[in-house]
Amino acid sequence: MLINCFNIFSFFCRSTFQVIMRRGSFESSKRKYHISFNHTWNSYKSGFGDVEDEFWLGNENIHSLTTQGTNELQVDIEFFNGSCVTYHYDSFKMDNEKSNYRIKIGKPVNNGEALFLLQHNNLEFSTYDRYHGYNKQNCAKIHAGGWWFQNVRCYDVFLTGIYKEASDKERELHSIFWPSWQPLKAVQMKIKPKYLYN
Repeated sequence: MLINCFNIFSFFCRSTFQVIMRRGSFESSKRKYHISFNHTWNSYKSGFGDVEDEFWLGNENIHSLTTQGTNELQVDIEFFNGSCVTYHYDSFKMDNEKSNYRIKIGKPVNNGEALFLLQHNNLEFSTYDRYHGYNKQNCAKIHAGGWWFQNVRCYDVFLTGIYKEASDKERELHSIFWPSWQPLKAVQMKIKPKYLYN
C-alpha cells in the first residue's frame, strides 16, 4: 500500500511536501469506486476530489504555490506487485491560466524512466472542453483526462487517465500510465519549496 511505500498519506505531509494530485488504490480509502479525472477546464482550475483520497488540487492553487520561489517535484508510484519507485525533479512550475497552465519541469535527480516526464515539459494543459495539445485529435477527450498533451501519441506519461485494476485485460488503454513493464496501482505528485529539506 502507498502509505508503506512512501510513508505519506495526508495533504500536509510530514516531509514538508504538499501533494497536488493523487490517483489509485489506497489501504485507508473508504470509497467503493475510483473518481473520474475526466473533468472540465473549470473543474481542473478549481480542483476536485477528496484530499485524503483521490484528488486534483486545482491548477490555480498549483500555480500559486509554484510561483512562490523554486519548488521541487516528486512523483511516487506503486505497482500492483507491491514495489514502489520515486522520481525527483529539481524544479517545477505551473504558469497562469493566460498561459494555459503551461508547466516547466526541471532536471531529474534520478535518470532512467524519470526522463519520460520531461517529454511534457513546457506544454500547455488541456481538458476535453478546452484543448491546447499539438495533436490534431483531442487527446483529452480520447483518453478521458486532463493533462499536458504532446504531439503524435498524445503522451509519454499520463497520470489522470481511467483507473483500471490489475486484472483488467485492457488496463493499458487510456489508463494511468508511466512507461514501465507493470501497471500502476497508485501515483501521487507532490511539491515543496527547494530550500526545505526532509
